Amino acid sequence: MEKSLPLLFAYGTLRKEGVYHSLIEPCILSSEKAWTRGAMYHYDQNGLGIGYYPYLTHGSRVIHGELFTFTDEKQGLSIADDLEENGLVYDRILHPTYDTRNHRHKAWVYFIKNPPKIRGKEVVSGDWILEVETW
Repeated sequence: MEKSLPLLFAYGTLRKEGVYHSLIEPCILSSEKAWTRGAMYHYDQNGLGIGYYPYLTHGSRVIHGELFTFTDEKQGLSIADDLEENGLVYDRILHPTYDTRNHRHKAWVYFIKNPPKIRGKEVVSGDWILEVETW
């Protein structure tokens, strides 16, 4: 069963524990833990391994995050698009996601547009917030 409301899957800095959550929080009607499939890496242009934010590519690992529904979808997505530099750094695409009951949802997910030549450390746990807490 898929929800018909427009959803955004957040896996990094927009999550509740993320540094940019406060920017999007006024637009959020509801949120719930969720997961999707992909490969997550630290965005690191210096080759040090750890970056200040993550990025996704297509893959098969479980990626943990949150599903947001918005009080004002246009405003919520506009804020997220500006932060994620949609079309320049990331592409926002509809992608299958799953809530904690394993119900399938189509949600907007940001995937890196052009993966860097030097990848940062892979987030093998699939939970960027959990890894950031261990720095």
